[in-house]
Amino acid sequence: MRTAIALLLGRTVAVLADEEVETGRHTASLGGAGLASGVYLVRLVATDRVFTRRVTLVR
Repeated sequence: MRTAIALLLGRTVAVLADEEVETGRHTASLGGAGLASGVYLVRLVATDRVFTRRVTLVR
């Protein structure tokens, strides 16, 4: 499973997780240090699925 934060243009700015994990519920935290306020994409890539969500970081 890989979970990454990207700019809207697609450039990856942070990777929250990049490891094999067992099936189930998992959490990852983004501290936001070094990121400006704005809109980002959170992308989760699993074996056979890709989930993308838009998030807004407000300082």
